[in-house]
Amino acid sequence: MDPARKTGVQGVIWTTGWLLLLPLLLREGAQALECYSCVQKADDGCSAHKMKTVKCAPGVDVCTEAVGAVETIHGQFSVAVRGCGSGLPGKNDRGLDLHGLLAFIQLQQCAQDRCNSKLNLTSRALNPAGNESAHEPNGAQCYSCVGLSREACQGTSPPVVSCYNASDRVYKGCFDGNVTLTAGE
Repeated sequence: MDPARKTGVQGVIWTTGWLLLLPLLLREGAQALECYSCVQKADDGCSAHKMKTVKCAPGVDVCTEAVGAVETIHGQFSVAVRGCGSGLPGKNDRGLDLHGLLAFIQLQQCAQDRCNSKLNLTSRALNPAGNESAHEPNGAQCYSCVGLSREACQGTSPPVVSCYNASDRVYKGCFDGNVTLTAGE
């Protein structure tokens, strides 16, 4: 085979190879998973008009919805998040009850585009805790520095507060402190 013809055949093979490979490479990028994305604190951040749609990074194959809630003797707080996630599709609920501190998380993951809008994030909060002024103290007391500066709380005798039973639970102790719920990517 003459060298000019051999070069031409190799060029055709390379061109054909790239033309066959290019759609596969482009298809990978075009098939990135799309998920709803939002963070809801106490601001309706996951309402329909605030929620965004995002394309997940390569290798991310699940959309996530998670709700976390904490209840203390002083009230309840919750945060929810939707977005791209990692792991396997499915649902996982966890709860923890420690003498006046109740924590709950619900995680749901799915593997289809925009499938992470099944949880009603606005109704996933814990049942409201009663107002402490409406309850009698439960007899337990604990040290508390909530709302005080670091200087005001130093020393050997921080202020003592009475404990109340949140909801209808009866505790022999209490949690009084700061709880931080964080949601993000």
